[in-house]
Amino acid sequence: MGGRTSGNWLLDWEKTIKLYDPDNVVYIASRCLGLWQFGHELSLTEYVNLRSRPERLTELIPAAAAAELQKKFRAALRRRDEGEPWAYIWGQINFLGREFFTDTSVLIPRSDTEILWEAAVAGAKKIFQQRGRALRILELCTGSGCLIISLLNELAALNIPVELAVATDISAAAIRLVERNRQHLCPDLPLVRLTGDLLEPVEAAGLGEFDFCLANPPYVTPAEYTALPDEVRNYEPRLALTDEIDGLDFYRRILHDVKLYGRNSKAAALYLWVEHGMTQRDAITEVAEAEGWLPVEYRDDYAGLPRVCGFCYEQNAE
Repeated sequence: MGGRTSGNWLLDWEKTIKLYDPDNVVYIASRCLGLWQFGHELSLTEYVNLRSRPERLTELIPAAAAAELQKKFRAALRRRDEGEPWAYIWGQINFLGREFFTDTSVLIPRSDTEILWEAAVAGAKKIFQQRGRALRILELCTGSGCLIISLLNELAALNIPVELAVATDISAAAIRLVERNRQHLCPDLPLVRLTGDLLEPVEAAGLGEFDFCLANPPYVTPAEYTALPDEVRNYEPRLALTDEIDGLDFYRRILHDVKLYGRNSKAAALYLWVEHGMTQRDAITEVAEAEGWLPVEYRDDYAGLPRVCGFCYEQNAE
């Protein structure tokens, strides 16, 4: 890192960032330079101008902040060179057009989870059209809360009322982060945050029945975990990645337990959408059918790989 202490430090930094994320240089420049703090995001043209004349930073950043910013900028470079993900370095990540706070207590939100969000939005529309009443929604293994918060904002934009939304996670640090994101992105929307293992805190709180449930649980097997990139294994929480068994344990538990939380028991079906690994669709479907669930949809991710299962449980099936 010593070579970056002189000369055009922005160009030196660009060489580094291109090693890691060549397609997002402009976005990452805005993040790492902290320009959003001053109400400014870089356009491509501005970035090209800035890299040839880095002294223009003084036009974008208050003089009093410039020295401290350059210090943080170099510290960020060192952290990235050591392998730390950008999202943890600047403490934020964009998910579906919104900036979510993130830290090492949770997995970094990934684009694959947008597929689960799309399924949830489509499902919520259909359920609301059928039932004509405010929805009750449950998310298990919420992590940063990016999924449930994005869903609540979208439903509000669609004028679909939500009576209650509950998000649970076994990590107290994750639930604190969910609260921070809630205050930042949906302070007026109904979101209850509960710390505990899957449905245990829901039962303890007596929150009862739901129209549908979402979950993106740990699904990496121990063998797969050892093969993950260093920046995942060394920084993202193992607790949120693997069940330490076979990658299916959380699905077994969810599919067995959540069916007891359908709304108005025999009056309406309960729906469940889950994200999963690319080889797990058939195994999860087999578990679901053994528990009395009916498959209602499957969705692939942007790479065309299996990513989301949707199931329905008829309350009077047993």
